[in-house]
Amino acid sequence: MNRLDNNSSSNTSDFEQESGFNLAETLRELFLPYWPMFLVSIVLAISLGYVYLKFTHPVYQVNAKILIKDNKKLGASANDELLEQLDLFSGSKVLENEMEIIKSRLILADVSQKLSNRVKWFRERRTIDVLMDFDFPVKLVPQFDEPFQGTNPLMVTFDVPNKTMFMDGQAIPLEDSSYISLGNRQTFLMRVDLPRLEKWKKNTFYVHVQNREHAINEIAATLNVSANNKQNTIIDLAVTSNNNQIALATLNQVIHSYKDASIGDKQLLATNTLNFIEERLYLLTMQLDSVEKDVEIF
Repeated sequence: MNRLDNNSSSNTSDFEQESGFNLAETLRELFLPYWPMFLVSIVLAISLGYVYLKFTHPVYQVNAKILIKDNKKLGASANDELLEQLDLFSGSKVLENEMEIIKSRLILADVSQKLSNRVKWFRERRTIDVLMDFDFPVKLVPQFDEPFQGTNPLMVTFDVPNKTMFMDGQAIPLEDSSYISLGNRQTFLMRVDLPRLEKWKKNTFYVHVQNREHAINEIAATLNVSANNKQNTIIDLAVTSNNNQIALATLNQVIHSYKDASIGDKQLLATNTLNFIEERLYLLTMQLDSVEKDVEIF
């Protein structure tokens, strides 16, 4: 064995000597003259990545699933289930109807009203402005329903020790609850949480007010409603936003608004059914009384 190993090693060395190939020397000759170019490329790639992260808004996505209960299938027999399997479009119709309800203006308008997304606060930074959460310490609630064109972003600073807010140079007292005017003298109810506002006293903000239609369309643009398999009764929901808390709050409110609308429809159906039964009972009672009177006369 030793003789064979010695022979093999000697053969390998003889081959390298004959071929004259050296991997380390070859790599050195290929890359060593260009090392400044590689260094500059690495530094440039890191710099571009840093600039991209600084000047690009982050995008967050929150997902959820909704299970739709089909009341027709709750009391179905084995034969009925077999027939439903043959009917390929029965399940998809129920699912598509519920998906359209979720995306309907009624649901989105309720979401916009509950979240008060018509007013947005942005914190000024050197690179890009940061969208603040819905629970910002200063909340502006619109007190109008008529068409409103919205306002351009207004610069806002806070003087918390003196309980004063400066909006485009105008001094506004900071009270727990008060009314202020913005834009074309539109009235807003302003609620202030001074203890939480203390941490933002050194920052500059911009407040932007949009009309009702834009607020609803904005929610519709960020909401994605889909179904991977229309034979199942599961709806996938996804909301994207530059603020993860806003995306989560919007998705939760969409689910709550859809749930409330479903409960309202069921209550309305139950009320109408009860009224119909009571009317029929009243008519039947009147008819029975008439029959009894006829019998007595007879």
